[in-house]
Amino acid sequence: MAAARRRRRGGRIAERGLSLGGSDGGASILDLHSGALSLGTHFVNLYRYFGEKIHDIFTEEDFALYRDVRQRIQQKIAHVFGISSSSMYLTKPTFFSRINSTEAKTTHDEYWHPHVDKVTYGSFDYTSLLYLSDYAEDFGGGRFVFMDAGSNKTIEPQAGRSLGLPALRQADLCPWWAVWYSRTSCFVSGVIME
Repeated sequence: MAAARRRRRGGRIAERGLSLGGSDGGASILDLHSGALSLGTHFVNLYRYFGEKIHDIFTEEDFALYRDVRQRIQQKIAHVFGISSSSMYLTKPTFFSRINSTEAKTTHDEYWHPHVDKVTYGSFDYTSLLYLSDYAEDFGGGRFVFMDAGSNKTIEPQAGRSLGLPALRQADLCPWWAVWYSRTSCFVSGVIME
């Protein structure tokens, strides 16, 4: 029950924050860690843009939930991959995302291209996602595809499902909430964390 409440609260945080802006090209992000928010074809720093009004938008409980969930994901990745969570560091970006069918206007709107996070963001060693909605129930699309030689493995979004993988894997993704971690060594297998 507590996990379901956290998911609902996380979804409300994302919706409140994303309602403040929005991309002209269909892929909008809200990064509570850095303050980045999609607005038209650019990003603004929501903490500077909204100033003191930010306290009317997000509560201290919202930020506490964000920190708690981020820490739980970090501990799960450390456990699954057999490393110390103290050797992992949060990197940028870490964000909520909302994707719709509006035509892409910038390269930041194009989440569907296969890519390797370690190549795109050199500091990433692990990537994690936490879905806040369900595939085919809340939306269509958004599947995560591991692209491996010989076969692909597709993960469909399910509210509360977290996905952790080394950043060296190639993937075609449309996440709802992505958090990236960095450390000095990498592994090369993906794991679904339930």
